[in-house]
Order: sequence, then structure tokens, then C-alpha cells
Amino acid sequence: MNAPGTPIGRTDSKRERGVTEVIAFILVFAMVLSSVAVLYTTGFQAMESYQENEQITNAERGMISLADNFNDVLRYDGVERRYGELTLRGGTISTGGENTSIDIETDGTTREFDLGSLTYESDSDSVAYEGGGVFRASGDGSMVAKQPRIRCGDEVVVISIVTLDHDGERSLQSTDGVGLTIAETGSPERITSDDDVTITVDSPHYQTGWNHALKRAGWNPGSDPEDGTFKCEDVENVEIQIVTAEIDY
Repeated sequence: MNAPGTPIGRTDSKRERGVTEVIAFILVFAMVLSSVAVLYTTGFQAMESYQENEQITNAERGMISLADNFNDVLRYDGVERRYGELTLRGGTISTGGENTSIDIETDGTTREFDLGSLTYESDSDSVAYEGGGVFRASGDGSMVAKQPRIRCGDEVVVISIVTLDHDGERSLQSTDGVGLTIAETGSPERITSDDDVTITVDSPHYQTGWNHALKRAGWNPGSDPEDGTFKCEDVENVEIQIVTAEIDY
């Protein structure tokens, strides 16, 4: 009931305005909460994605540094052992498993080599040292991060690769760094020729990366540029060196 002297309808109008203001406040507050939730979710996902990318990028840099050190067994006669370290940050390193293989054909003879690999894995990304090069894979794609020593030049072919010989698979996961030693397990195999050379690479994880590496090094793809077959023609001097080693950690 209206107070004496209060126009009829004024109290109802005040009540309606009060209800409207409460509803408006609730809606605004709900919108603010929703915005905060969305920003938190997307921001957290973006931060997590950034951290994962930084982790695999740091692993790539570490593997390149490790490869520079390990490849001394390829570069220098008399160097049979090298030591290096790699920070894992929760990732996993492994040896063994599925291997990249390389067929080298020259003088009518084909030789097949299983390269083996040292692989760092974090979630769906990986970085591998194989053949003296470093390759990175994410999902179905891969790239070369450090060129292996396989060059097709003017009338000259130079192939110098390391094959890793391991019995079975081994893996290690850690948040810390790990020390690794590469050591030759036999005398280097050396092949010389003056004939054209054909290389076929079959890699279960880094095929695209190997294809790009060979193109950069002057090799010419075959009829199917994606099948891993490359040629170096009009060659007068071929120098091939294969070093077999194992990595202990």
C-alpha cells in the first residue's frame, strides 16, 4: 500500500528500477567472470605451448652442439672418443629403435648402412642426431637442423657419416642434464671411386628433413623427389668414409 501522499504507481516504479539494476549487475558480473575464464584458459594454453616449443628448441640447440663435438670422430684421424652433455628438462633420450637407412650406389655396387640415432623426445616433438646431422620432427613434418656431411660438388662427392651400433633399445628420462660419450667400435670404412653416385634414404621419422638436406648439399632428386633417391653425376672423384660408433650414457 502506498504511503499517504505518495502518487499511485511510484513505489512499483522504484521496485522495477531496483530489480533492473540488480539484474544488470548480475549480467555484467557474469560477463566479467566469463571473460576472465576465457582469458585464463587461452592464456594458459598459449603459455604451455610456448614452454613446449622453447623446450624442444633448446633441445635442438643442445643436440647441434653435441653433434659438433661428436663429429670430431669423423673429422680427425686418431680421435676415437668424444664426451658431451645434454639437458633433458623432463624429456627422454633414447638409442636404438627404428633406424634411418642409406643405400649408396657407385661402381655398380650398392652398400646399405643403418644409421642408428640418438633421439630426444618431448610430447609429440623429437630431435635426433643421425648420420652426423641433426633432424627435428613435429607431427608428420620434419626439417634438417644441422647438415650431415654428404656433399655433391663439381665433379666431387664427399660422404662422411657415422653409424650408431646399439644392441636393443635404451631410454632415459630426467629433469637434469646427462653426460654422453661417443666411441668408435671399429676401423673406419673408406671407399674411393670415380663413378657417379646414387643415394637412397629411407627414414621413418625424418624423410622430409633428409630430402631437404640432400638438395641443399647439391644432390639431384630422381623422378620422384619425395622417395629419397638422389644422384650426383659427371663425377671424377668420390670419397666415402663410414665410421661405426656407439653412444653410452
